[in-house]
Amino acid sequence: MFVLLWATLSWAQFTGQLRPAGTVSKNSAQGLAGIGIYDGALGLFGEYRYGVGGYTDLAGKIGFIDFDDSNISGMILGGDVRYQVLEMRLKDPLDLSVGGQFEAVVFTPANFFSLGPFVAGSYPIKLNSGKSISPYGKLIFRMKWYDAGRRTESDFDLGFNAGASLELKNRTSVSAEFQFHDPFGFLMGISFGL
Repeated sequence: MFVLLWATLSWAQFTGQLRPAGTVSKNSAQGLAGIGIYDGALGLFGEYRYGVGGYTDLAGKIGFIDFDDSNISGMILGGDVRYQVLEMRLKDPLDLSVGGQFEAVVFTPANFFSLGPFVAGSYPIKLNSGKSISPYGKLIFRMKWYDAGRRTESDFDLGFNAGASLELKNRTSVSAEFQFHDPFGFLMGISFGL
């Protein structure tokens, strides 16, 4: 068990971005169902996102994580708040949002926590079908720590996710992305209006 705790010290983020940088409209809601295939784990998660202002939204996340090398599983809890600072509809060069994120993996022998500010950018491209595809990226500077009873460790690091979101119909899209930090992973999700 000590090897698992030590090896997963750098693990701190599992739900990724899975959406372009634009925020949800005020008084509107979106759901997201996602799966993450990581180096050493498999995660399933959901998200509820609500627009609280003209350019501000917030989200709550919940999920399940199963670690490959052991019989250890845990629950993912998290949330974020975003503010959109650039919007292509207003002739800005891209969609850009800034915010803060919290994520935790709990009910394991060592509970993991991550907290930090992020910046996310995307660029929607109209397709011949009238739909759009939006390549996006997210950069997060996070403090991460884990608590294993009497022992607590913490660290700062930089995380990066990159992917694309394809519009299927109004308020429904699918996304896929790579997570280029610990744990390395591939995530997929579907976002839908509520």
